[in-house]
Amino acid sequence: MIDGLVESFVGLLHLTWSALAVLDVKDQVWLYDTVPAAGALPAPKKIRIGAQPRALAFKQVGEQRYFLVACAGDRSIWALDGAGEFVRKITPPTGSP
Repeated sequence: MIDGLVESFVGLLHLTWSALAVLDVKDQVWLYDTVPAAGALPAPKKIRIGAQPRALAFKQVGEQRYFLVACAGDRSIWALDGAGEFVRKITPPTGSP
């Protein structure tokens, strides 16, 4: 089930509390709310993010869960909550290395 995803995406898989986040080469994160133990994956929630996503991290702060996505194309970091809703986009100041 997950092997097919690894072949289809140039990105990082991140499994958390039973959710799965996948970086897509088309500037999206695919979020699966639940991952069944067997069988097919449900349809993902597709979240458009910055250009060329390259890294994905998960962080839980108290009861809140966040996915952080680093995008190389526009040098941004996107924060999404555990449900895949946009929280914040962070970009470096103009002229910074």
